[in-house]
Amino acid sequence: MYKSGSTRLIRNLNKNHVLNLVRLSNSVTAREISNLTGLQMSTVLYTLKSLEQDGFIKNLGFGNTTSLGGKPPVLWGIQNSYGNVIGIELFSTEIRLVVLNFSRECLYKNIFPHKRIKNPEELVIKIKNIINTLLSKQILNKGKILGIGIGMPGSIDNKNGKILFSYPFGFHKIPLKKMLENEIPFLFEIDNDANAGALGVKWLQPQFQDKKHILYVSIHQKFSGMGIGYIFNDRIYRGARNAAGELKLFITDAVWLKILKTITKKEPNDKLVIELNQNKDHHNLKSVLKYAEQGSKTGTYILGEIAKEISKHLAQLVNLLDPEVIVIGGDICEAEMIIKPVLEEQINYYLISEITKNIPFSFSEFREFSGAMGATALIYSKVFGSD
Repeated sequence: MYKSGSTRLIRNLNKNHVLNLVRLSNSVTAREISNLTGLQMSTVLYTLKSLEQDGFIKNLGFGNTTSLGGKPPVLWGIQNSYGNVIGIELFSTEIRLVVLNFSRECLYKNIFPHKRIKNPEELVIKIKNIINTLLSKQILNKGKILGIGIGMPGSIDNKNGKILFSYPFGFHKIPLKKMLENEIPFLFEIDNDANAGALGVKWLQPQFQDKKHILYVSIHQKFSGMGIGYIFNDRIYRGARNAAGELKLFITDAVWLKILKTITKKEPNDKLVIELNQNKDHHNLKSVLKYAEQGSKTGTYILGEIAKEISKHLAQLVNLLDPEVIVIGGDICEAEMIIKPVLEEQINYYLISEITKNIPFSFSEFREFSGAMGATALIYSKVFGSD
């Protein structure tokens, strides 16, 4: 992916290649970089020194000598204090935010609830106020901010920084990147929340860096929809009109009422059943999960039925796309221990081809901050010069 193959490549391209190799390793030597890229040692050493002077990387000291002896090699690593990247996931009633250093370590995360946003100007002000608050509390250093990545539901023109359509916000054809950069003096990049989550898997989780085809699925607590980000041949697949990856209401009212009717018949006096019947439209993951974690058989049953619905859709996507791995992100990750065995069984049941059986899948280690963490990759990909 980062092989240069020739010393005649322009200097900036060499720097990007070398910087990415340092990024992908906890520590790396000049000789290892030379072997991986085909660049001459003199070119590699010059590039490393240049990157060090620019503040991107640092000298970690000496490594071990080889079996042949000789002078021990210098190890190089990312300079984590070079700058910070902010990742934001937008919801209609809250903003989730993370701050990462240059080594992609999380320094800060928080959720900022708000009233339903009425217009894009209000959204810009809300984001501006949060950033200013973090600056005033010295959580952020203005001179260290490399950029702010934003993930949100809807069809997003990532190239031009525009919201084409976002159903939860009711926004149409909004130049959000331009509006934000006019008000807040930082680089902004915006994308669909599931696309951002998929990029986060590729950029922030080392075990997936060599995977070319990754299916990322985002599910949040009210089950209003399933966001899908698909990395195909190392690149996000966006579709012909930047509208790929939206699946609306996979837990429909009819499905929810059927689940509720079944458990009401079985356990009419159960506390959770009574609570859910008092508010039939409020099928919220957190309330069900709370009871399940306390040992409620009803809560566990509901999560199992939800997992069956998830399995149907995941199997359809696998049948269509044939990914190497599935990663599930969002609020649903909190129910991993309960729903994972159901998913393992049910996905296989609905798969058509024998060769896709037992496809590897995992839950994002970033849990409810999967989207915000993923949004930082929108900035890292600009800084490191790689998609």
